[in-house]
Amino acid sequence: MGASAGPDVIDTGLVLALDGADKNSYKTDNNLLDLSTWYVGATSVTGFGFNGASSENALISDTDPFGNTAVIWKAYNPGGSADGGWNTDYIDVDHTKLYRFSVWVNRKVTGTDGRFYFGVRGYDSSDTNVGVLYRVSGTNNTNPYFYYSSEPPTSAELPEDEWVLVVGHVWPSGSGTGSNKQDTGIYNADGTKRSITTPNNPYDFVWNTTVTKTVHRSYLFYSENDASVIQHWAYPRIDLVDGTEPSIDDLINNRVNSRYSYDLSGKSNHAVLFGTTSYSSFPSIFETNATSRTDQNYLTTQQITFADGSEYTFDYWVKLNGLADATYNSLTGRNSTNPWISLYPTNTNGTSWNIRYRQSGGTYYNTSNISYDIKNNWGNITLSVDSSRNVRVYLNGEFQETVNPTTTLFYVSVIAGGYSSGGNYYALQGSIASSKIYNKALTASEIQQNFNALRGRFGI
Repeated sequence: MGASAGPDVIDTGLVLALDGADKNSYKTDNNLLDLSTWYVGATSVTGFGFNGASSENALISDTDPFGNTAVIWKAYNPGGSADGGWNTDYIDVDHTKLYRFSVWVNRKVTGTDGRFYFGVRGYDSSDTNVGVLYRVSGTNNTNPYFYYSSEPPTSAELPEDEWVLVVGHVWPSGSGTGSNKQDTGIYNADGTKRSITTPNNPYDFVWNTTVTKTVHRSYLFYSENDASVIQHWAYPRIDLVDGTEPSIDDLINNRVNSRYSYDLSGKSNHAVLFGTTSYSSFPSIFETNATSRTDQNYLTTQQITFADGSEYTFDYWVKLNGLADATYNSLTGRNSTNPWISLYPTNTNGTSWNIRYRQSGGTYYNTSNISYDIKNNWGNITLSVDSSRNVRVYLNGEFQETVNPTTTLFYVSVIAGGYSSGGNYYALQGSIASSKIYNKALTASEIQQNFNALRGRFGI
């Protein structure tokens, strides 16, 4: 497999490659739950109703089960018996088919009380809760849980401050009684299955014949006496089990996630989508949907560090979608105290702009204005940095000019955004179709080769 869709792209020295035309950069995700509505600081979440008070639920930036920064659902500061979590909106289902429900949960602070619940419900066409049947007995249950913990959970059930994956199934109507599906259970982050015997083994259920819709629900409950209790969730799913669903191994290794893109360089610098950043139609892989400098819409990766005086190259295919608040359009960076690179429009229609290189300490180095309609046309922007601190800037394979910062120390962990002061994120107000980072300074001929390899995709 090449590092990009295009047989002539330079792949020597790649440390990150995200490419919308290479299907190995993402996988089709048939999750019936839409997680694109999860964003940091949300006070309501489309498709997910808060369990308990809104003050007991928070969408935060934290570490996910795979060690990446992601949007996490947090339950905390309990003030009543229902202490956080969600009931989703109705999800259409076919009662003649098998479905898998799953969620990652982390009992961040176990505390002295409170249970973890993970459940389902079955509704008919008139929105009546008709229940589902226990797979083990055939008994109907209108308040069914695949699993609920002791109060508080024991370390054997939910080890404190560790992510576990909880999985349950609802079988087709008429499938009768019997054992759980083999995949049902609770998994450690390394893929090993936990042995759970109390207070109950995880259960499977069977659809009633009148069921047309369901909900995914997971709670923190009965922790009203201990305000220290904190519970986190990530990546809830409902999957139709028809051969197209990701395997348990895929879920454990995060091979399918609508908020995730896979680094094609082999260096595992995978990207997590933040805010309302999403995949859009070819040729764009990332649509930030940002309209303001305060939007938290970007991609975050593992940190990539380049020492002062080292060689590296940034290569992007980019297009602006709007200029309403485009003081900066960050291409890459990390935060306010570290360098970032941005595209800086100098008029209101996107036909004149420059490249701004911000070094550590806050000094800016700007190129001269570039005349190219980057709002209505895709452009290939490349910065090649050599060991003498020369930052050579190219547009569509053509050399523009060199800037010479006093330091080329660089940290990369954010694509299409870079946090600055005052709550501003300066997200790219547009799209990135391809993002590549090299640990070498590409030559002029290599940059031209990369441009030529992909230009046809963008009509140039």
